[in-house]
Amino acid sequence: MAKGIRALLDTVMQALPQVGNLGLLFFLLFFIFAALGVELFGRLVGNCFKIMISHQSPTYLLLLPLFFTQDTLRDECDSRSDCVRNCCVSAVIAPLYFVVFVLMAQFVLVNVVVAVLMKHLEESHKQADDELDMEAELQEEMEQEERELLEAKARDPSQAIPVEH
Repeated sequence: MAKGIRALLDTVMQALPQVGNLGLLFFLLFFIFAALGVELFGRLVGNCFKIMISHQSPTYLLLLPLFFTQDTLRDECDSRSDCVRNCCVSAVIAPLYFVVFVLMAQFVLVNVVVAVLMKHLEESHKQADDELDMEAELQEEMEQEERELLEAKARDPSQAIPVEH
């Protein structure tokens, strides 16, 4: 049990630089989708936008979990082509935005992180197996030397070391 946990911790420590780079990639992805979300849905006016704007919080990153569909804002948005404020979003854009973000974030990047960790875990297991093999070889060599020494003592008793009682 302890060997497995140690191997896992060693793996995480070895993979930390690569996982850190992937963390930066995640941040870049979230930033791009936050900017895209503000550009696409920034003219929609609703209670959540009024609260966030009134508190002057960083709305760009807070907008990611909010995915708007045509159904939720049908009565509140303006569907005219010359709309300037509170314009309706196309029925295709919001679901497409959601699907692309979820696919990229959850399925692609998370799988890459897991793949990096699995690769390092496999290398850690190989290294542990190599260490066990080397230890077994050393043990075998020591036993062989001990047998040779005992055989030499059995052939020539004068070479034997006296044992005091």
